[in-house]
Amino acid sequence: YLHAVSVSMYSDRPRTLIHNDVHGDNLLVAENGERSLAILDWQLTTPARPGPDLAGFLVGHLETTERRRHENRLLEMYYSVLIQHGITGYSFEQCWDDYRTALVMTAGRLATAVGFHPGLTATPDGDWNVVFPRYAQALADFGVGELLRQRYG
Repeated sequence: YLHAVSVSMYSDRPRTLIHNDVHGDNLLVAENGERSLAILDWQLTTPARPGPDLAGFLVGHLETTERRRHENRLLEMYYSVLIQHGITGYSFEQCWDDYRTALVMTAGRLATAVGFHPGLTATPDGDWNVVFPRYAQALADFGVGELLRQRYG
């Protein structure tokens, strides 16, 4: 389903601007009386359906129990910001489905990187042994296999 998911994520509407590489090395946090966050390194930015950045970041960077505890609230906040900034004709249920579906791309990207990048193949500990099991658990938690069968046959 990777091809079908990628085509729909990058071509179907509504679309927003996504970073495509949100991880700790691309975040700058400042504490100057109040917290502020900047996302760096926008070279992979592209228009896409909402979901890939948030799914990859939350699932990949939060331990599974923490993700489960905070996920709905964070997704609701994300959806609210999308609506405030002009996304129309897009329900929360569609946002939830896009969030779940986007994990196929994020997990696929990580598997490809580990399989082909010499440095990651030699020492995949951080990415493969920590992050990939989080993706696999989320794919199972969300019933992504059934969602993909419903969406793409």
